[in-house]
Amino acid sequence: MAKYKKTAALLLAMILTFSACGDKKTVVTDYGQASESDSDDESGDFKQEGSGKKLSEMLGGTQLSYKKDFDLDGRNVTIDVSYDVSETEKLSIVKVEKLDNSQFNEADLVSKILGDSAKTLDGADRNMLRESDGDSAMIITTIQYVMARNGESISTRDGASPAWNDGGDYYYHTYEGTHDGVNYQLVVSYSKKENEFVFGYYPTDFSQIAESSDVDSFGYVYPDGNFYFYQGTTMKSYQADELGDGSPNKCDKSDKELKEMIQSDLSDTLGIDVPTECIAFDDSIFLIPMQTNGDEQYKSELVYFDNDKVSSGDLSGIIRDGYQATAMYSICNQPIMANPDSLDFDAYELQGSIIFVNNSGVMGMSFTSRYNFKETAVENVDVISFEQAMDSFIPAIQNNLKGAELDTYTGIIKFNYVDLYYYPIESEENSGEYLMTPVWALTITRSSGQPMACVLINATDGSYIKTLYPSK
Repeated sequence: MAKYKKTAALLLAMILTFSACGDKKTVVTDYGQASESDSDDESGDFKQEGSGKKLSEMLGGTQLSYKKDFDLDGRNVTIDVSYDVSETEKLSIVKVEKLDNSQFNEADLVSKILGDSAKTLDGADRNMLRESDGDSAMIITTIQYVMARNGESISTRDGASPAWNDGGDYYYHTYEGTHDGVNYQLVVSYSKKENEFVFGYYPTDFSQIAESSDVDSFGYVYPDGNFYFYQGTTMKSYQADELGDGSPNKCDKSDKELKEMIQSDLSDTLGIDVPTECIAFDDSIFLIPMQTNGDEQYKSELVYFDNDKVSSGDLSGIIRDGYQATAMYSICNQPIMANPDSLDFDAYELQGSIIFVNNSGVMGMSFTSRYNFKETAVENVDVISFEQAMDSFIPAIQNNLKGAELDTYTGIIKFNYVDLYYYPIESEENSGEYLMTPVWALTITRSSGQPMACVLINATDGSYIKTLYPSK
């Protein structure tokens, strides 16, 4: 019997809190509406390729800070921020378009993965999915995500979810069958309220993937290079080379080869074209700081093990085989701000793919997105220095904000968080096409941590884009 509850619960927590906790990339997470932009031209001009410098070289360092006072309607305002660079060899501009749910055909998707073996799980005898019955914890977790997004109460402790829903403003349908000789379950969902399509498929028994009857569970070596596991009530951590017999990951394909496999799978299965800049193996979606091995960041590895043995401290049977990748969470190692009109959860909610891949190809994924990622519009674009960008915020704030809008009830107006994001700037009005562009987001928060306003400027030239405000 598979024992995936702890891993699945962690994944659900990751999905539901991806933007709500963690490091500085999560400061704009609460309730908001956007103001209209005063920019004359938000499309930008990116015809010229950049200089090819690393991000830290363009910004002026890896650990940056800035403090400056200025006047706004007779009130003193301070920008007091620090920023740790998420290094990348380049920044690209990527063309995207809004997804249309009509482009996904449920019957075709099910057929591509399960073929003639597909069986719907909508009967009275299978109205619930349960980990204890051998159902996929990953599919149950995906359904719980869908339910939570649509206002349903859920419990992660039970390891269970309804198998089928056709009511109200959203649906999800589950299926089971075989894929490449392995038992799988699959879910397809769409929410009218959220305009969100969700698709996932995973093995029900990862021992078939590991090709070993001695394993019944799976987990991760996280981006910090450690495998975490509860032994009793104590969380233990082990470095990757302590697992099993110390052998390296059985998946020996290069990052380039694995990314090409992922690109091909997303294109063949979903019709989604994803540039390699939008695929990562070291994205810290687990909210665990990434560490480096020399000049290379650790990947998120997949590991398979016997739950009872590891619980007793026996690591000898652990198998390292494959990696977890992400697609469309970030571009060039910078996070994506997916919703251009909101300061709330919608701006940072799950908007990409979590993908399991090994030498044989993609073996599972959870997919959701608001955009179809098209081609790379500019391979390499320059950004202005950090100091120039922060200086650009001063006229942007003075020309577009009012002091009364920033009443903190303490008399102190201080912008205290800044981060670099990718943001969808419409290429032409009402065209439905956007350029994912590097932007700086400068935020002022209340003492409670709730954001009051977030000012966005284009990182390539410092031009003002818009200001996001909390909803009333």
